Amino acid sequence: MVALQTGMQPKRAAVKSVPASASFAPFQAAQAAPALHETKYGDLAAAADRGDLAARLELGRRFASGNGVKKSEGRAADYFQGIIAEFGETGSRDVRAPLIASAFLQMARLYKQGIGEADMDPDPAYAFSLVHHAASYLADPAAQFELARLLMEGEGVTKNTRAAAQWLLSASRKGYAPAQAMLGEILWTGRDGVKRVPGDGLGLLAIAHRNASNEDKAWVGPIFEKARAEAAPSEILEANAFIVQEASAARFPMSSDILINGGIRNEASAATVPVAPSAIAPLTQGSLAAPLVGTPIMGTSKALTELDATPMSATEAITPHFGVDSKEGGSAGIIEMYRARMTDARSDLSSNTKFAGVDE
Repeated sequence: MVALQTGMQPKRAAVKSVPASASFAPFQAAQAAPALHETKYGDLAAAADRGDLAARLELGRRFASGNGVKKSEGRAADYFQGIIAEFGETGSRDVRAPLIASAFLQMARLYKQGIGEADMDPDPAYAFSLVHHAASYLADPAAQFELARLLMEGEGVTKNTRAAAQWLLSASRKGYAPAQAMLGEILWTGRDGVKRVPGDGLGLLAIAHRNASNEDKAWVGPIFEKARAEAAPSEILEANAFIVQEASAARFPMSSDILINGGIRNEASAATVPVAPSAIAPLTQGSLAAPLVGTPIMGTSKALTELDATPMSATEAITPHFGVDSKEGGSAGIIEMYRARMTDARSDLSSNTKFAGVDE
């Protein structure tokens, strides 16, 4: 169980937490939370005073973005930190988990950039640890996607593409299109620690393209279309076989629109060109709402089954914890969990141990 610090900085006033019994989530589905975007500030403030978790989160978002209020990232941090302090040990099966995970991600974004008015310097390592908590303990697909992106770029942690792919697999199983697209691109091109499996990669990109929101299609679409144009006929057949296999395993409706039609292959430009992680949209203020999910995958192919087996799981003796009075030990422990196993992570050997949160 992970304990989180209750204060951000010595100079900051302590956050007054609402008793857990007084806090509630008024929405049965996480996707209902965005309805608060149209709620008047006074109504939100009144609901937050009563302990409404969704209202507290929305107020934090508004102060962070300056939407309808004077922008104050310090006040935003107070709201997010209050939620973290109160609900940091909530499990992934709790109906409030998506809202709590969003508070972790919002707070991570603030730690990554720093807040001058709160005397808070940028701290990418601690930002990584906050995302890690939301990804593993709360099993949030948007957090798992963001954690993978940080691992691919080496933001606050040593680069580790294989670890990133494992977190993407977990989010992909939940039907999160951005994760399916990023994992598909990794498998299509091949990366450090992850061998190229073009059929699986192109098939995942096709599933992601159908699942993606209009916002995500802006970057998912070009990756998919480029891979489809480069694909050999045999790779398209393998991709369609992957799609059919996943449709059967996950029991989602099969339709002809998801199958890939072969395009004209341009041999002069057939070499695969990996898309840089920075070209894949990071989480922004707007995208940190509860993630929308689409068609899930089961990950039954040989490549994904092998990817799911990893020698990188932390043993019980080195499971990282956040210190109550300081954050340094916790983030260092989490980062060390990845650094110490970089060599093993690039191994093709299977293992019975699992990454925390991958099987959620």
